[in-house]
Amino acid sequence: MKYLVTWEGAETRRHADDSKGFSKTFVDESCGAKHLHIHVSVTSPEARAHPPHKHDGEEAFYVLDGVGEVTIENESFKVEAGSSMFLPPGEPHGIRNIGNTPLKYMVIICRC
Repeated sequence: MKYLVTWEGAETRRHADDSKGFSKTFVDESCGAKHLHIHVSVTSPEARAHPPHKHDGEEAFYVLDGVGEVTIENESFKVEAGSSMFLPPGEPHGIRNIGNTPLKYMVIICRC
């Protein structure tokens, strides 16, 4: 069981829709979490990590750097460093980078 995960030690995955984008996982089953998942995504300008999707658990984004657009159902919201967004279970949602620099955001998912 891992209790501490550093940026360098985090599992890194490439994004499906952004060849330069990636995510780093910090909390999941590998560290003993049963219901919590936390990762940080970095997305290139004018790109998204993957198409809009939905899932059963609650989710939140916290923007660390850059500017993005979050879409929930058919409503869009601009987000930037220091802002967060709650995503209800079952609601189709997605985030894309609308800025000129990488968008870096934390994703927190509760699979309760």
